[in-house]
Amino acid sequence: MATALRCLALPASLADGTAVETLETSFAASTGAGHAVSFAAGRVGLYGILRCLGIGAGDEVLVPVPTHIVVANAVRYTGAQPVYVDCDLSSYNIDVAQAQERLTPRTRALLVQHTFGVPADVEQARDLALRNGLYLIEDCVHALGAAIGNGQVGTFGHAAFFSTEETKTISTTMGGIVTTGDAELAGGCGTSSGPAGRHPLTRRPAVCSSWSSTIY
Repeated sequence: MATALRCLALPASLADGTAVETLETSFAASTGAGHAVSFAAGRVGLYGILRCLGIGAGDEVLVPVPTHIVVANAVRYTGAQPVYVDCDLSSYNIDVAQAQERLTPRTRALLVQHTFGVPADVEQARDLALRNGLYLIEDCVHALGAAIGNGQVGTFGHAAFFSTEETKTISTTMGGIVTTGDAELAGGCGTSSGPAGRHPLTRRPAVCSSWSSTIY
């Protein structure tokens, strides 16, 4: 109780202490991902992924419909262009066949959302990404704990992002987490250095809300 009250009174102490690293380690273990990095919000995590993958001006990212405007805005904030792909009405997840039709020479990434927590067809998505040299990114903001076979969502693409704001499966009031099996990508997102050395994007739900509100 005393620790909880102290964190409420001094939220920066939670952000700058060991609790964040403990959360990241536990999250990576529970999802089966190799690495987890906390962010101010899920949308900021997506922006961080895109930045670390080198996606920017002149690039296109395939984005599913329906989705939240903050997803498209995170793409736009890098300078890239979101390209919308309709859903399969049987699952409300991305229509991979239509995604194939929306490809252009500028397409760099395919974003697959697990809509309403229902896992998307990641095998088809991975096949499309592999055949066309695309990064595969999973939107898992409503799907923490969902699984496909023996693997949990968030482990099938190059990277994934989760949300931990107040309406999600677990809540840190504001916050998001990126998972990846790529150590280099994780390092780029900030896991290789301590809290004091992290990029401002990764520091923190408590002290980085301006990034979250900008990408809205």
